[in-house]
Amino acid sequence: MELNSQPLSCNVSSEDVYRMLDGYFEGVEQSRRQSLSSHLDSCDCCTEVLQFQLRLRSVIGSGCREELPDDVRRRVLDSLNKLL
Repeated sequence: MELNSQPLSCNVSSEDVYRMLDGYFEGVEQSRRQSLSSHLDSCDCCTEVLQFQLRLRSVIGSGCREELPDDVRRRVLDSLNKLL
């Protein structure tokens, strides 16, 4: 799907939502971003996709902040070094 050529519709905007969350919209025309924003304001389906992705990323992000114990970190690094 080409972001700047297809109109938004429910069956393609979920891909746009994923791209928006990934920061893909850099360089995309302002009118296209506004179109997506307007669509998200009025489409329950796409809003649900967006909210789910935001919650999922939050959960994953919070789980990744924990520090590994030193012995676990050392074993992981040793294993990685053996692979390289």
